[in-house]
Amino acid sequence: MYLEIVKTDFLSLDGTISSFTLTPQKDSVQSDKIRVDRVVEFERTRVNRDKELGGNIIYNFNDCTISRTDTPPNRNFQIDDINGLFSFEYNHMNIPLGPTNQGIGGRWNLILPKGWRLTELYIADPYHREERVEYKRQFRHSVCWDISNDIQLVEMELRSRRGSFSFIVKGTARKFTNQEEISYISSTDSDFGFKELCDVPSFDIHGRFIRVNKLEKILKCIEAKPGAFGFTIDLKEIVKLFTK
Repeated sequence: MYLEIVKTDFLSLDGTISSFTLTPQKDSVQSDKIRVDRVVEFERTRVNRDKELGGNIIYNFNDCTISRTDTPPNRNFQIDDINGLFSFEYNHMNIPLGPTNQGIGGRWNLILPKGWRLTELYIADPYHREERVEYKRQFRHSVCWDISNDIQLVEMELRSRRGSFSFIVKGTARKFTNQEEISYISSTDSDFGFKELCDVPSFDIHGRFIRVNKLEKILKCIEAKPGAFGFTIDLKEIVKLFTK
């Protein structure tokens, strides 16, 4: 597909939302669109894993610009450690798209923390007259569950006649168990080896794509120096990686 914008939200257990927004470079000589496919459609055939962003495979990263926004927890995020559940609510307002009649659109993903599965989800029109999110007009979306990594993915296409798209996201999730009495929302089970937040892509000051994961960060804390064991370890830095 050729899209104008790809937005991916990673929800953390502290309520922080890390949102990555990918847009095409307008002055690119290659393409003024993002060339993208859905990860779930390439379970067996995809090979370019370094081009994944959320639930998407991006084919022209070098022709795109990415930005990251970290939204701190708000009063609508609540977590119950004793019962293993949390609830959340937030919105995205006026995402620029361009009019649908010009063939312009986008895609949004929500990634839940590893091991947590939705029991309730609403994606609603904030301009609908009803006050409660549950009663507002709902947008069509899909939900997937990665059975190999226990990670839940929500996907939605962004289309608008007005040239921008706004929506409210509200949901409840539980720590996944195989107990039959727990009712999770309907989703498609896939074995596509999805990546959690610690493996999301990072970018340098020039916008070039880098992959950063915990293993690479740990290796940076280990320096090869002459000594009894041939290397030294900065334990303070390693502790920081797992206490952030």
